Amino acid sequence: MTCYLKAYGAPLGSGKIKTYPKDFRVTELYDFEPSGSGEHLLLWVEKTGANTGWVGNQLATHFNLRHFDVSYCGKKDRHAVTGQWFSCWLPGVKDIPELGSVQIEGADFQKAIWHHRKLRRGDHQGNRFELTIRGLTISNTADLEARLKLIGEQGFPNYFGPQRFGIDNQNLVKAIDLIADPEAQSRRKLDRKQKDIYMSALRSWLFNLSLEEMVKADDWADEGEVWVYGLSPHRDIKIPAVAEAHLAAAAFIEKIGIKAHQRAKRVLPKQMTWEFAENEMTLRFDLPVGAYATTLLAEIFDVEDAQMKTGEPH
Repeated sequence: MTCYLKAYGAPLGSGKIKTYPKDFRVTELYDFEPSGSGEHLLLWVEKTGANTGWVGNQLATHFNLRHFDVSYCGKKDRHAVTGQWFSCWLPGVKDIPELGSVQIEGADFQKAIWHHRKLRRGDHQGNRFELTIRGLTISNTADLEARLKLIGEQGFPNYFGPQRFGIDNQNLVKAIDLIADPEAQSRRKLDRKQKDIYMSALRSWLFNLSLEEMVKADDWADEGEVWVYGLSPHRDIKIPAVAEAHLAAAAFIEKIGIKAHQRAKRVLPKQMTWEFAENEMTLRFDLPVGAYATTLLAEIFDVEDAQMKTGEPH
């Protein structure tokens, strides 16, 4: 349900990611420097085996804060080694707390500095990835390196990754069930958060289907943006065409008032490098916010995610 046409043809090899957390390293990139003053304490943390939301809740408990007084820019995969800033609103506090006093399993707090405002989702510029693919089987190293260079120069289609759709696509399945039986929403007593997750999965799926059609027509390799499905705030901008079989899903999203967002058709990775070892390789690159490393990998390898059954967000 969530596998799409690749821009560069069949995979050139196979392997496994996330065998160990250290195999999937992600570091947030920012276009701002902490101001050094203010009421928001920024804490730089390197997490291993701990998801972002859970660490945020633990920080709220530690500082006796409301959960929304602790914030961050992006959710990071639990099954990885990830680095990012958290902000904690501590009005009236003058001295930076001792980092050693913040004890949270799987979280290593390395830096602390004051900042003039809280962090918000999407405030970061992008993410730096360092991925190790183990059990690597490739047919031709020269062909593989040629494709890597091509992707580094021309980019890849900006599909939403499988993490967007939940374990075994369950968020998407539940969204489609609601279209078939809208009354199920009230019977299941869905809260707003659940509904938003399901509709986000549905909207992302429709975008991927539209992008797949652009890939078929060789109309993806530019920097143009298209609307993710929902109500467009600009009447003169058309939401991408969708196959007749999926019109009901697109109409349902607009009917319930889900807002549309712009999303680029293409992603161009930066600082892309790689190195080979026996039966494995390490791949490094930077991606903008919202782009998926697993989508890039899918243009090269048939990759097995050792932790995908957990459905943790990326």
